[in-house]
Parts: sequence; structure tokens; C-alpha cells
Amino acid sequence: MSFEVKDKEICSYSGRDIYPGHGMHYARLDSKSFVFQSPKAHSHFVHRWNPRRIAWTLDYRKAHKKEGQASQQGRRRRIKRNVVRGVAGLSAAQFKAKTQEFTKMNKAQAAKFAEASKRRVKTEKVHHK
Repeated sequence: MSFEVKDKEICSYSGRDIYPGHGMHYARLDSKSFVFQSPKAHSHFVHRWNPRRIAWTLDYRKAHKKEGQASQQGRRRRIKRNVVRGVAGLSAAQFKAKTQEFTKMNKAQAAKFAEASKRRVKTEKVHHK
């Protein structure tokens, strides 16, 4: 069940929502006021620690591209790209020709073995009868 709160504020340090009755206000001597979600956020602000370097703040999440992943449908995947490069002194074209030659040899050898096994099965059937 989700509901919308109209009077919520945003923390000056962490960027998170502050609901009514929570948080604290802080006024500087130059009469600029800030609102903090927690004493922890206030302490970090007073120490002047950069929120982009603090992992639990929204500034950090935006700076490190962690924000907005929930809105994306599914998982983002890298596209696999096969790149043929030269290997062992052969260019890409020579390497491709060599691999095709090997695949032809392997297919011929596999056909030869299949034929031999078929002949062997036939002779075994003849001997069993």
C-alpha cells in the first residue's frame, strides 16, 4: 500500500525524504537553514564531508550510476561480440581459412568413423544370428 505525503521535506545532506515529525532543522550564522533526516546526516554536514563520497547518500548513488536501475525493465546486459584477431603470426583471414580447413577435416574424419562403426555393427549383427 503506497500513499503520498504532502508535507515531506528533503534532507540537505543525504537527499532522502523526511516525513512530518521527523528530522531536524539547522540554521547557520548567515541565516541559511538546512533540514537533516538524522543526526548522522547533520554530523557529516558539519564536518563538511562530501556527500558524493559517502555511500549511503543519494548524491553518491547518482555520481556512481547506481540510481535509476529499478525503473529499467529487466537487467542490462552487455552484448557479446566475437572478434576474430590474428593468432600466432597469422592474420585474421589466414586464421579463418585455417579453422575452416580443420572443420572440413574433422567432418570428413567423423563421417569416416561413422561409416566404420556402421559396418562394424552390421558385421556384429551377422555374427550374432
